[in-house]
Amino acid sequence: MDPTSSLKPFLETSSVVSDMPPLIPEVLEPEHAPPYLDALHEEPGPSSFERRSLPVAATGTRLTAAQLQPLLDRFVEEKGINCALDTQRHYVTALTRFFEYWTGPRQGLPYDVQLIVGFRDFLQREQLAVKTQELYLSAVRNFGTWLKASGITPWNPAQQVRGPKTKEGFRKQPLTLTEVETLMATLDESTPEGLRNKTIIYLLLKTGMREIEVVRANVEDYQATPDGHILRVQGKGRHDKTEFVVILPEVQVWLERYLATRMPLDGGDPLFLTMGKRHGHRLSPRTLRSLIFTALKMANVKRPVVTGHSLRHTAATMSLNGGAPVTAVRDMLRHASMKQTNIYVHTMNRVKEGGERFLTQY
Repeated sequence: MDPTSSLKPFLETSSVVSDMPPLIPEVLEPEHAPPYLDALHEEPGPSSFERRSLPVAATGTRLTAAQLQPLLDRFVEEKGINCALDTQRHYVTALTRFFEYWTGPRQGLPYDVQLIVGFRDFLQREQLAVKTQELYLSAVRNFGTWLKASGITPWNPAQQVRGPKTKEGFRKQPLTLTEVETLMATLDESTPEGLRNKTIIYLLLKTGMREIEVVRANVEDYQATPDGHILRVQGKGRHDKTEFVVILPEVQVWLERYLATRMPLDGGDPLFLTMGKRHGHRLSPRTLRSLIFTALKMANVKRPVVTGHSLRHTAATMSLNGGAPVTAVRDMLRHASMKQTNIYVHTMNRVKEGGERFLTQY
């Protein structure tokens, strides 16, 4: 099925304006927008598709539903070339929600800042998670950027709308050392499935890998170097495996013990396989999340702020507590910016050196 089939076309309510309307409250003046917005939503270069096939609206004319549906299809198709399938689904879901909003309660509004602000406020009233709101607005921004770069609209109104207010920090918490020990002791490696699960969880705890990176890993990505073993990973938003994590000897023991149960091996085989009725297939992200959830629950360490992603936070926190330089932890986690890694440092220092510890007068 075409992944864009769920996208509903616009009604004939969209107009393209020649001049940017006055900014309404709660939008950003371009010169005062925080720099990270530019980094996240840079204007792309020329599109790769054939521009002549797109309906280009002249200034002041209306875009019809028949014209806009191909634009939506083209946008999602083009984004799909450069992003993972899950990301493509996120675009479809977000844009479907936006166009349902536009053609429903906001039917008749032009494509302008007021429409985008209304959509943002609508998401807040729906009490969606802040992360979900951010993803939806990001998709709308990217679609607007694409329209402008393609010559369909003269500007991108979504570029000037603030997202939901958030504070720097992590929504999930790391495990304590006691919880890590309890988790590992609870896992039973006496069965092939138990051995696989324990290997995966130990690998996550000792490398800080993302769940999707474990899913994408192949046998051939596990490699020996003069200085030790590594596992090449295909990170979030990447299409190659130029990055890697270091596999320490204690992790190597578990990984090779698991792989020994699957002989003979081919380099292109998934590193971790499904068990049961669908034996021998690559793990899906859902299956991986499920087995981690079950393991956390069995160890009695599961709580709302502890999920599979907490294992990545645990690796970073334990590494810093063990004396690792921040740059080494950044390389382990493969963060694009040191700012992301410094959040761990700030969180740790906030607890260790919090101002509350100086309240000794009473």
